[in-house]
Amino acid sequence: MEITANADLLAREAGRVREEQSAEREAEFAGLVGRQARLMFRVAMSLVRNEADAEDAVQEAFLKLYRTGAWLSVREERAFVGRVVWRCALDRLERSRRARETSMRTESGVEMEWAATGASVEERMSGEGERATLRR
Repeated sequence: MEITANADLLAREAGRVREEQSAEREAEFAGLVGRQARLMFRVAMSLVRNEADAEDAVQEAFLKLYRTGAWLSVREERAFVGRVVWRCALDRLERSRRARETSMRTESGVEMEWAATGASVEERMSGEGERATLRR
């Protein structure tokens, strides 16, 4: 009985310590956000040149920092967070570039297909409608 009581006491104490550590960690992270958010936004904005994308890159960087906890052990905080947001902004640029290229390939593929058949857009669309009616 005494062993169970001691185990319960230890479990409660461990839970209390974890809550205190979590609260301290969150307070430290809030301080990091307060100190570095403007710098991170300026770094992201210099790359993406779009306010919404820069804000998204900063938010993504803060999420990565919080999840990994790497920000707890750095010596040069400004350099570290600047590099993280720089990478996030570059990733965002790369994703948008790939999306534009895919969109352009799709659009140009359709245009080239229509040009190869010699049919106008109207003729092509009406031909597809007639084929769909015949299939029914």
